Amino acid sequence: MLEEVLFYHLTLEALMVEIVRRDPNGTGESKLRRLSFAKKTDECLRLEKISSELHAAVLALNKVRNQYAHELGYEISFEAALALAKLCGAAGVEFTDDFDSCTVEQAKHLGYETFELLNASFRNTFFAVAECQDEDQWLEFTA
Repeated sequence: MLEEVLFYHLTLEALMVEIVRRDPNGTGESKLRRLSFAKKTDECLRLEKISSELHAAVLALNKVRNQYAHELGYEISFEAALALAKLCGAAGVEFTDDFDSCTVEQAKHLGYETFELLNASFRNTFFAVAECQDEDQWLEFTA
């Protein structure tokens, strides 16, 4: 699961860097390279490229990534992964089967596993951030 979390986290970060780079009011390149993931997320919010709800969801994903990266053997629970999906869903991130509105029992009954919940939260949030952008060129970046 660590590999998936790191992959999607890096991809989301690359997207946010491009968002800031393409905005004429964005932070300059030299400063942008030194910003943490959270600060890049803050910059996207400042530029009004993401909503405050999506900002909170992206920061929650970053917290999960930090737990995986800095706590040897960390494993997110099914309940925590579902809560993360619910937070992302509340920010406008769309999920198949609307599992983000399910109870733990309902999500398990649908056959979801922790890995799938976490994977979908990262992947779908990436696309939600990309879809917030007005330009057709975002389709090129996300393809």
